[in-house]
Amino acid sequence: MGEIIMKTNPKRYLAEYLKSERIKRGNLSTPKYLEKYPEVPISKGYYNELESGRQMIKFDNAEALCQGLKLNREEFYYYLLKDVLPEDVFNTLIRTVPQSTLVEEPTAMVDQLKDEISDLLKAYEKETEKTFYTSGEDTLDYLDRAPVEETFPLLNFVYSKDECTMQELIEVGQKFGISEARVCEILDDFGTYHIARQIPRTDKITRYRKTLYLPPTEKGDRVKKKYLKYEFDRVTSSPDRAVTIGAGKNFINAKFICIKDEHLVLIYKLITKLMATLDAKDTILTERDIHPYFFSIIFSSREEYMTASVTEAHPTHSP
Repeated sequence: MGEIIMKTNPKRYLAEYLKSERIKRGNLSTPKYLEKYPEVPISKGYYNELESGRQMIKFDNAEALCQGLKLNREEFYYYLLKDVLPEDVFNTLIRTVPQSTLVEEPTAMVDQLKDEISDLLKAYEKETEKTFYTSGEDTLDYLDRAPVEETFPLLNFVYSKDECTMQELIEVGQKFGISEARVCEILDDFGTYHIARQIPRTDKITRYRKTLYLPPTEKGDRVKKKYLKYEFDRVTSSPDRAVTIGAGKNFINAKFICIKDEHLVLIYKLITKLMATLDAKDTILTERDIHPYFFSIIFSSREEYMTASVTEAHPTHSP
């Protein structure tokens, strides 16, 4: 039982499980991964053989490896025995690992994790490459006092492309009930307050920078809330509702929920992943098969419903 089991066409369930755990923990390099777990009783070279599926682990090393890598024991032995036992014997003898922890398709999980890491890296790269224009007081004053139903539709459109034509801007304005004359006035204001400008001797309009950044000041927050309220009002006043997302659809899902403090970190991580994915996939409106969307997440505490007895028994915290 202690020897290395070699097969002509070895199964790879444990190998892919080990690989998926390494990537899930954010480690693309095996040496750096093993450095974090000094209690692992095998060499880096032998571990690479295990993860590649070229060798099967000795049973007398299995428990030490499982503990050294701090793996879930049920999952670890599930895949180990699935490699070793004939399928009919395995299905008869082995109790299924709970679905909440079981990785049914290790390869698919590895691919998914690689995609998630790729999205995070792309989002980070985009963030570092952005050219920001931080709104000055004059810009904030203008956005604060200007009618949001006129300025923000045109601002959204200008910032969704590298450049647009005057005719396109007029066309968008008409869809929002903004006259051609008013569009021209707003465009002049955009130039004055460093929001957008018309390229000299052309009919092209371009944003002042790729990103218009509103500072986290009282006035900046007021402008953001003004914009969000405008978009929320548009969505919630529309009679159209959809059960899925897509072009021309309004998808809304809102509910009152009660969540344990211990689950907040997981929820925050999921939200962070979602935002990173959106940032990674976000592009300009002129690319093929592109549609514009308004997206927002609200996760708002409602401490007003906490009674004194509940608060004393369960102090809250934030992730």
